[in-house]
Amino acid sequence: MQYFKIGPGRFVQYDEAAERARILARAELVAERQALQERIATADPNQPKTNAEWIAWAKAHYPYVDHGAEIEALARIEAILEAIRDL
Repeated sequence: MQYFKIGPGRFVQYDEAAERARILARAELVAERQALQERIATADPNQPKTNAEWIAWAKAHYPYVDHGAEIEALARIEAILEAIRDL
């Protein structure tokens, strides 16, 4: 990334790899940083923080139900009903 000053508090960010440019305003970046810092600071410490923690929490609170046996039985019954339909 390269940055070029184009005015008071305004910059161009140029991404050489993507050949893309965008205009940045220092004030907007500072405000966004402040908002993110506040969200982090006020986050509930009891909530999971990482994807692994969220997955473990979800597994503990929403148990997985395997309906594989029921689906196989249903497919077997449907096959039988199809086979005897015209008898």
